[in-house]
Amino acid sequence: MHGLNPAMTNRGAPQPGEGRRLANDGSTYTHEQFMQFYGASGEARWRAAQPAPPTAILTIAQGQPPPPPRVQLQLALPAPAAPPVGPGASQQLALPAPPVGPGASQQIALPAPPVGPVASHQLALPAPPVGPGASQQLALPAPPGASQPRVIQWRESLFYQVTLWQHLEHLDNATQHRRCDETARDAINLAYELYRFLPLPEQAFRQSGLKDLLNMPDAVFIAAERVHNIPDYNRPPDTDRVDFFCYMADGHVCRKHPGRGTGQDAQDHWMSPDAGVFNCNVAQRFGAGHAMHRCPPALAISTGGSLRVGTVLLNEQHLRAYSAFDHQHWPWTKFQKRSMSVLRDPAVLDHSDGILDITEGNEMPWWLCFVHTFDLHDIVKDGILSVKAKWHNTKKLVLFVQTTRGHVSVWRDSNKKEFITEQLEA
Repeated sequence: MHGLNPAMTNRGAPQPGEGRRLANDGSTYTHEQFMQFYGASGEARWRAAQPAPPTAILTIAQGQPPPPPRVQLQLALPAPAAPPVGPGASQQLALPAPPVGPGASQQIALPAPPVGPVASHQLALPAPPVGPGASQQLALPAPPGASQPRVIQWRESLFYQVTLWQHLEHLDNATQHRRCDETARDAINLAYELYRFLPLPEQAFRQSGLKDLLNMPDAVFIAAERVHNIPDYNRPPDTDRVDFFCYMADGHVCRKHPGRGTGQDAQDHWMSPDAGVFNCNVAQRFGAGHAMHRCPPALAISTGGSLRVGTVLLNEQHLRAYSAFDHQHWPWTKFQKRSMSVLRDPAVLDHSDGILDITEGNEMPWWLCFVHTFDLHDIVKDGILSVKAKWHNTKKLVLFVQTTRGHVSVWRDSNKKEFITEQLEA
């Protein structure tokens, strides 16, 4: 369990009916597992984590390629035969016996179709891996070498096989929604209308799909998704950005956002699985939009286990992977405001001196702020190893940054409108 995907810091102890919360590795954990794994800081990290998203079982009729335009979905999971074991326990689909070791990874394997004219098969949930470092991957072999690009078989992912069609079924059961047959802009507007049902497959917007409207004929599939941690100020308050995500056969993902007129489309954002913009494990379960901006790039790229001491989490190469639209929404002023609400809650502080280790994110995406702020790029070029934050004298935010060259403190002088950096003793 690298770290958490926090959303609010005031969730408190587990409530009746609430069993698990989501971590950055895409796994879900109980309150007891958080406490066992993190020790003294377990309660603070539990309070900051997001509740686990709903899951489902997908039943596919024999003879139909998965997934068909319509599938029958059971929206409730039966009670598991045995409770998960260990802090790394989570759920996967039709996996063989789990491998041994905290860094073991797994791949999705569909069972052979049963025999008979009405036979159907289900993607069952097996026993989870064991150990705090256990991680999972769906259709994602471990890369044989760092220099070789990672290729994700998106069609085999849980996101495509189950999640999208679960949401489409929920939409169809809830409302008789209209479809769009005209322009890509009509389709994105419809996606915002269906915001609470997202993510949704392209068939929710157009029976024949969106590949021609978006000029993406080679896409394996297209989905409308929210972009985590990126607001859309042109829409109602508290609305995340919504884009069409085009999943390609080589593992890349392209984000597209149609504009109001010709030549007004947002610039396409191509994302490699190895760029660190989204967490691959989370993306294969809940979509790339849900997996974006949850942890720093090197942590998002990591496929399981703990990072080595001295791993560079953000460097100059990572800067080029981010969309300008995304990081412009995280200037220092916004990051400082978010930090204020977190750092003034004593329950989330790891130290009595008011310093919080935000290296893994903790709902404070410092890496987006560094990408956005040109004055901080020299620090990024050195390679950032860790980041801690403190609200100094209730007036200013101070970051304590460890780089490959040493330790520095960073804060912004609001009077001079400039950033102040100071070298610190190790």
